[in-house]
Amino acid sequence: MRINATIAAINSSRNLMASSEHAGKSFEKLPTAYRVNRAADDASGLSISEGLRAEIRGNTQAQRNAQDGISYIQTTEGALTEVQDMLRRMRRIAVRTAAGGGDAAEQRELDSLVSDIRSIGARTTFSGTTVFVDYSTSALSFQIGAHASDQMTAINKDLTLDAGTSGVFSAVLSLDLASVSGAHTALGALDAAIDEVAHVRSTLGAAQHGLEHTVASLSVAVENLMASVTHIHDVDTATRMVELTRSQLLADATTARLAQATAAPQSILLLLQG
Repeated sequence: MRINATIAAINSSRNLMASSEHAGKSFEKLPTAYRVNRAADDASGLSISEGLRAEIRGNTQAQRNAQDGISYIQTTEGALTEVQDMLRRMRRIAVRTAAGGGDAAEQRELDSLVSDIRSIGARTTFSGTTVFVDYSTSALSFQIGAHASDQMTAINKDLTLDAGTSGVFSAVLSLDLASVSGAHTALGALDAAIDEVAHVRSTLGAAQHGLEHTVASLSVAVENLMASVTHIHDVDTATRMVELTRSQLLADATTARLAQATAAPQSILLLLQG
């Protein structure tokens, strides 16, 4: 019987400390609903989950960018729809003039339509950027993925709707119906412009279709990444409650054992008194 070192009490004290610490961690995790509140909880899990979180944020922003790309395309395609209607009207005027029935009024109407096309080219903007400009040297692009290589560049290159361009509209925007030969020249230029607009519109439609698939794909990716983060980072409440109950029971039992172990040396007094 020894007084200086009561091994049973020391053992009980150590076990009580461990049970209390485990219960404390459970109390910490349940209110936050996180299994990993600090790096010490799961260093590798924290590293993986933070990387996944960054990818989620990147893909979420990429979704918004892709939707901006769709809006950009719709803005461009809507303007081109009006331009194509004007070109068809201009062609009708040119056909009538080629038959020898043209006059100054038709030239004025043609000039007015040309002015309207130029106006559409100048005022059609998206997020402060003019849509119908020459992107051959500086392309407007949209980031449609979480990585640097995931970009969509502008697809309506060289369609400036201005007489300064070297494309088909340079001829369309300077038509002269003063003669039958001029009307024939106008018909050729208008046919080329109508074909070009139709080609650009079909390209825009294909690009919009692709962006819609991109948005859907990114939505699935974000959902799956969030599921992975939840699996790594979030606490299983049911399991943690079981562990908390177990820790509390162990702490209570260890406290009772510690009380008994502390009382054991009292018997030495009886021995001394005897």
